[in-house]
Amino acid sequence: MMLVIANLAFLAVLSGQPSEETFYDTTWMTDSCDFNNGFGNALSGRAVLGDLYDLRLADDFALPRAAVIEDATADYLSFCTTLCEQLLVRVYADHNGSPQEPPLYEQWVADFEFEDLSNWPQCGWQFCITRFTARGLSLELPAGRYWMCMQPVDMSENGDWYYQTAISEYEGPQDATLGFGASAHVRDGDLGKGGWGHQDWRSTQEHDLGHATSAMRLTGRWATVCDRIESLSAVCSGGRLRVEVESSLPEDKKLTVFNGPQHRRMTIRKDGRGRVHFDGQVADGEVTIESCPEWTQFFDCP
Repeated sequence: MMLVIANLAFLAVLSGQPSEETFYDTTWMTDSCDFNNGFGNALSGRAVLGDLYDLRLADDFALPRAAVIEDATADYLSFCTTLCEQLLVRVYADHNGSPQEPPLYEQWVADFEFEDLSNWPQCGWQFCITRFTARGLSLELPAGRYWMCMQPVDMSENGDWYYQTAISEYEGPQDATLGFGASAHVRDGDLGKGGWGHQDWRSTQEHDLGHATSAMRLTGRWATVCDRIESLSAVCSGGRLRVEVESSLPEDKKLTVFNGPQHRRMTIRKDGRGRVHFDGQVADGEVTIESCPEWTQFFDCP
């Protein structure tokens, strides 16, 4: 549950394109058959459990600077019935070492990829093993610690049940590249049908299941200045044009705002906001952030 950061790919550097970064990866435990547990993490189950159940598992990860998570991957054991209908991805802020409700992001993904690992050695588990990947998430996050929960979802009568592969109380080296941070957290979902007996997030250690870590991989790219701009507004009144930016940019970051041939330097404050004024404005127009031309705002000047 700690951070794994990949180096820039050589070809990406040569082409000038942003490379894919790996922010977190514990799928090695499935690849090497080192997992020794599986925790229910799904909204499904009618075909094998007789009813719809909702159990959730979340693991923490850390970002040293702003990033955009594009893809999330996780590994699951199942009873080999049918493939799930979609994936439900949630990202939570951290609150004193636990996921904080409500989630920062909640995204339903119907167009996902899967890899059947069942032809691999079964590692002593009489289940199918599937690796699911939700792509194109575009989850923008500032530097900090977060929690990820990804559930296979199938609310039909054919719904299988899914256990996310995990290691309880790993005894090997605590190498950051292996992904070991805080213990995984679990809860029953909003249906109240689960197995944990509580609907708040609690550590697996509270259930005497050890300092657990589940199999998951998060990839994406480091956020650019343009990614971190959240809004651009331009209001003209009484011959004065006020331009404001809201962002997750660091304090004292400078942006150049163009209003036709005129421009002003904007300084971002501690709260991520910035403001500049253009006096003597009498005509309608548009403002643009020089380094981010996609951030353009039209305005009327009565």
